[in-house]
Amino acid sequence: MSSNIEVQRVCQFCGAEFTAKTTVTKYCSHRCSSLAHKQRTREQKVEATNYETLSKLNSKNSASINNKEFLTVPQAGKLMGVSRFTVYRYLHDNLLKCVKLRGKTFIRRKDLEALFDNATEYKIRKRETSIVITDFYTMKELTEKFGIKGTWAYKMIKEKGVPKITHRGNTLYSKLHVDKVLTKPKTERSIKEWYTTEESMLKYNLTRDSLYHIIKRNDITKTKAGRYIKIAKEELDRIFEQPIIY
Repeated sequence: MSSNIEVQRVCQFCGAEFTAKTTVTKYCSHRCSSLAHKQRTREQKVEATNYETLSKLNSKNSASINNKEFLTVPQAGKLMGVSRFTVYRYLHDNLLKCVKLRGKTFIRRKDLEALFDNATEYKIRKRETSIVITDFYTMKELTEKFGIKGTWAYKMIKEKGVPKITHRGNTLYSKLHVDKVLTKPKTERSIKEWYTTEESMLKYNLTRDSLYHIIKRNDITKTKAGRYIKIAKEELDRIFEQPIIY
């Protein structure tokens, strides 16, 4: 049974406007339909060829790494299945030996293998016991003690995830967590050189998430100046310093 409807559509291959008999017609003619099918087939073949080539290149690179006695940091990371920064952390913690020559860091394969020769027994980490919170601030006490406005206090509490409870209609905030968030450490006063977030990312080729993870994991001093985060220059530089083995 033929259709009596007429629908104006645009051919998905040549772009010409045409009158279709159904609402799902994609092409204006049998020729465009055939050409579109051939194009899809070609694209699928190209994609399959590119995938095969990439697989061969990866296999070749892996083979070349497997035959090397001395590895760069990225190669060592690829061999171990970890990131470049993780390898740098092993070097910084003196878990892995390296030699640094004119800005290039090299690691011996046998030093990687030696990590497993003296490996310690795997132990399951014990779960940290939860902290029982017994002391709280009201919002009035909090703003008076630290000399801040309520709107700014609400923002900081939300950003830092300060625990809170409701007691007799009043919202109370954990004193321990509030003090940690709003009390500036004395060490900030002695720090004279700082990086901005953008400067740190540019110097060490890091993403913003990676940078914040490093700051948190290594307890690097940071402070907020207006809209900008400042990071202690000396502390961040120290993380990326590599041990030199002579």
